[in-house]
Amino acid sequence: MGVPAFYRWVLEKYPKCVVDCVESRAVVLEGERHFELTDTTGPNPNGFEVDNLYVDMNGLIHPCAHPENGEAPKTEEEMYRRVMAYVDRLMAAVRPRRVLYLAIDGVAPRAKMNQQRARRFRAAQEAEQRMEVEKEALEYMSALGHKVPSKQEKPWDSNVITPGTKFMAKLAKHLRFYVRDRVNNNAAWKSIKVILSDAGVPGEGEHKLMEYVRVQRSQPGYDPNQRHVLHGLDADLIMLGLATHEVKFSILREEVLFGKQKYERERQKEQQMVLDANGTTLNKRKRGEFGEHDADLVASDLKPLQYLHIATLREYLQVEFEPLSRVLPFEYDFERVIDDFVFLCFFVGNDFLPHLPSLDIRDGALDFLILIYAKLLPAMGGYITDGGNVNLSRVDVILAEVGQVEDVIFQRRALKQAENEKRRKWRLTNDQKDKIAAAAAKDSAVEILKKRRIDKTIIAADKKYGGLTAEEAVKARVKESVEKKLEQYREEVQDVVRLGEPGWKTRYYSDKLKADDIEVGGGRERVFHAYIEGLCWVMRYYYTGCASWQWFYPFHYAPFASDLRNIDRFEIKFEVGLPFHPFEQLMGVFPAGSSHAIPKPYRWLMSDPESPIIDFYPKDIPVDPNGKAMPWLWVVLLPFIDEARLLEAMKEPNQKLNTAEKKRNARFGKEVLFYHTKRPVTKNPPATELAEAEADPRISQSFNGTLIYIEALYFPIGGIVPSPEKAQRHLVDIPNNQCYSFQYRLPPTLAHLSKILDGAQAPSPVLITENDKRITIPFFGKANINIVDLAGEASNHTNVRHNFMTRQNGGGGGRGGRGGRGGRGGRGGGNHYGGQQGSQRSVNNNLNVNRYEPPQQQQQPNQYLANGYGNWGSQEPRNKRGQYVESVNQYIGDQSSYGRPSSDYRGGGQIGGGGNGGPGGRGFQGDFGGRGYQGGFGGRGFQGDFGGRGFQGDFGGRGYQGGFGGRGRGRGAPINSAFGGSPAPAQAYPSNHSSSSAPAPRGIDALKAGLRSMHQQRQNNPNGPPGGNATRYDR
Repeated sequence: MGVPAFYRWVLEKYPKCVVDCVESRAVVLEGERHFELTDTTGPNPNGFEVDNLYVDMNGLIHPCAHPENGEAPKTEEEMYRRVMAYVDRLMAAVRPRRVLYLAIDGVAPRAKMNQQRARRFRAAQEAEQRMEVEKEALEYMSALGHKVPSKQEKPWDSNVITPGTKFMAKLAKHLRFYVRDRVNNNAAWKSIKVILSDAGVPGEGEHKLMEYVRVQRSQPGYDPNQRHVLHGLDADLIMLGLATHEVKFSILREEVLFGKQKYERERQKEQQMVLDANGTTLNKRKRGEFGEHDADLVASDLKPLQYLHIATLREYLQVEFEPLSRVLPFEYDFERVIDDFVFLCFFVGNDFLPHLPSLDIRDGALDFLILIYAKLLPAMGGYITDGGNVNLSRVDVILAEVGQVEDVIFQRRALKQAENEKRRKWRLTNDQKDKIAAAAAKDSAVEILKKRRIDKTIIAADKKYGGLTAEEAVKARVKESVEKKLEQYREEVQDVVRLGEPGWKTRYYSDKLKADDIEVGGGRERVFHAYIEGLCWVMRYYYTGCASWQWFYPFHYAPFASDLRNIDRFEIKFEVGLPFHPFEQLMGVFPAGSSHAIPKPYRWLMSDPESPIIDFYPKDIPVDPNGKAMPWLWVVLLPFIDEARLLEAMKEPNQKLNTAEKKRNARFGKEVLFYHTKRPVTKNPPATELAEAEADPRISQSFNGTLIYIEALYFPIGGIVPSPEKAQRHLVDIPNNQCYSFQYRLPPTLAHLSKILDGAQAPSPVLITENDKRITIPFFGKANINIVDLAGEASNHTNVRHNFMTRQNGGGGGRGGRGGRGGRGGRGGGNHYGGQQGSQRSVNNNLNVNRYEPPQQQQQPNQYLANGYGNWGSQEPRNKRGQYVESVNQYIGDQSSYGRPSSDYRGGGQIGGGGNGGPGGRGFQGDFGGRGYQGGFGGRGFQGDFGGRGFQGDFGGRGYQGGFGGRGRGRGAPINSAFGGSPAPAQAYPSNHSSSSAPAPRGIDALKAGLRSMHQQRQNNPNGPPGGNATRYDR
């Protein structure tokens, strides 16, 4: 599952989780690396021994079959050899001592197939477009007189990496021979058990691996101190690792660079090319590379591997959530907090549901959710998950708080996008100047390189694309064409919804593409119900396995968080059902352009106008730019597969399949267990067809399961194992076979326990010093907003630093003033929100409120932002006196919008006179006011919504109504939050709030009562509260 930017978020927030993997140097023969010849029987160079290595094979197959960089393999056999070589590298790096489990993606649940369908249709479309661009480039280069290739090669169709194709069947055959060869001939492989789950076994590769871990750890006699390593490229492997609750679990993947590191690495490569042109090397070889020291521990020159240790991540999360252990009115269970954390991660991305429009991990959405969770948990009376089950009443509370700030999030994004577009155009202008300057530098090293390369096959230096080969020149031309097309999209694509401007929700649901999608799927209520179903399905998928093979989210768009209210009214039920047959999945996810990989009897269904399911395979893929200029961000509006129609159409062709095709189309394939005769798994291996034997954990190192004799999988001990390669150039027959191979079946599934097992010993702590334990919220650059401040003051709820605001948003104000008599508001902070520069963060007391009393009248919404003018900081043009001009303001009294009030400061709260202050300035009721009353993001303001030292600071600094405990004095007038009112003092959250009314209810019932009150208020006032603005409700 891909969670965009999640790996980067973990890397930056919890940096000590990731460490480099020390690798042994491969033996090189005839220019090829051979890791299988490396001696891996000695101690692991990384300082710890690994028991089990799990490999998500699709993370290897794709880069080996069609690499982004480097020369592509010429034949499928070469692809298979590359996959085997990479497994050899992983074995040499990790050195497992008990189990190696290789899992290839099988038939996926319907929930995942929809994403696979969109990806494969887009891949086919992009391949066609690439061919057209290359053809145009070749014609253009030829017209200029350049010598170009006469024939355009058709690219290899990567869609064949799908269960059921001949390619995957041949890969499985090669891998089975490869494992037998290694078990027979490699010392390290002889001592371990190898499980191969090929594409015939249903389920995603990583989830087949996790099911193995869950089932094994639930068996009696399981060794809780095994060290597990999982290799894969998907970021969700981190969440899967946390969900195991194993004390020694690590993720292994190739090094990934972000931001400045990535830029520096690319710059270093460019410098190397420049110096190579002059015969100079950039760096001397490292000490030891010539063999004068321990050459065995020199890392290879391949892309480096890195470990992400889940144990260290758990240390960080313990530090982050430690304040909860002191304040919860119920028992603190860190393992339950881990499960809740995993669930919160689903909101920012998963492969089964579109993420909520307001939540983007690059905007700080995950940190925002964590802070909300930490603040609300004490009042909710319990955790939001229990193993694979979700408490919807408590999730309802979380979603209500997200819904309350959707307006602000969309408004910030709109302004940030406008700012980014200005910056992009400015950068383009400067890039053009740089290109002119670079063209004048004829004596540069790059030019020297070009001149040295001039020969009959090189384009002349004085021509366009001079000094490049024909292939390089075509690539340069293709790149120009693509950039030109992207620029065209930027100019043509328009955002018709305009999230953040008044009426955005009405426009969203009335947009034709979205309205049609919702109508076909069953209406808005069905959208809301299906989305909540999806959250529950994903949670069960991670903790108990596939809850339903048939369930899927039947819409292309997600609802808004503000729409997901009272979600505990939905009944959640799943029927497990059965997975598709492989050919049924192929027909469900393949475009017509990939029909060559489908058995012939089915092909007419994808192209013949008379086909009963021809509408499943549109030639022109419908897309919705959804306001995005980049095509890869567009929503693919492919029709969802109607299962009943598909299966009915396939009935007749099914009868025409040959024997080999029927074998490939089996619904349930077989996992195979391999082991050497000298390392038995059971005392009496099965010897007749379908005979079974139970693995003995006493002699198999805590390994459980059933071995089944299948003649097609078994090769006699002492016999010959034939090579799948006819020429036997690389793979030769295995004589005197000593490798057992049986079908493997997992032991009976028992309940997965969300706890550390008895006897487990955690590894030595990594976070030792206070500096190690310092956690900082990641900053994703100036191109993104950050919504963490909307979660409120969190210093008493999580141990996280918020210094990102000093780089991006500037500071908030100080301690809120007294609520009764309106002392003078403090000076607001921040170059991002207020008019004054500051260093403290601007915070939000939206959660530190009285949730159990009748809601107060809501603050006026931000008119400045709602009208779409200007930016968050002091971005608007000013006159000579520093006042803003050309803003839309609504006057309340007879004083200027940005002038000082005519009344005194003693009225407290809202003062008469003045107008709605614009961003900054000295104003009254200044929505973004600097020195203002009721200053929205104010500096010196009363009732400063995002104010610094302000009264009723909704998003104020150390403000009043500290609610669940902050530094507030609790005397000011209550503020509206998602639940309205002020919180009564809870046992774990001291407060000096006083009230003459009866004691308020506590816990989840009280929170739900507040929710109902808020929703009822919205229903009774569809145009907003009396005197309010309709856009507060009609978003």
